[in-house]
Amino acid sequence: SFVLGELWFVTQVFLGGELKEYDLIYTRHEWIVWALSLLMSPKKIVWESHEAKYSLPARQIFKKGIRTVVISKGIYDFYTDKGVSPKKMLIADDAIDESFFAEQIDKVSSRHNLGLSQDDQVVMYIGGLAQWKGIDTFLKASGHVPNATFVVIGGIDTEIDAFQKKYPDVKFLGQKPYKHLASNQKAADV
Repeated sequence: SFVLGELWFVTQVFLGGELKEYDLIYTRHEWIVWALSLLMSPKKIVWESHEAKYSLPARQIFKKGIRTVVISKGIYDFYTDKGVSPKKMLIADDAIDESFFAEQIDKVSSRHNLGLSQDDQVVMYIGGLAQWKGIDTFLKASGHVPNATFVVIGGIDTEIDAFQKKYPDVKFLGQKPYKHLASNQKAADV
């Protein structure tokens, strides 16, 4: 259903005429890249590969010579071993910015900044609230650990509202700036 949804999206964009307005389409979804390559020049498409995939759409992408950005040397090596031209790939490492972790903050200050108790055991989730990330498992676990405070950082208001109704004992703090990630992590025991 996911692939069909992506193809439906591409079809609607193409039928609406929006594709003609862009000089370049850049996406990390290989099915979208493959579908777009049927509708427009491969020179106007860039695929960002986050995994070493050699699926049907990936093979078609390489066969058509679509430029590809890979996020690691390992993925680059995987594709070159499959015969993909290095001239059609660029490595753009997907990694953390270590400067975000340079600030040394202690647990007491971090908890104070987030409005959390200094005495509780804190179990924390930081990230998007999409189901595939495991947020449901995290939230269900909150009902099985009565002596801990479960804290969620991330999500959009509608997601938070829905989860807050279902899990009233979980503290939902909303989105926080990425630059505070290390500090926020320091507040957690787990």
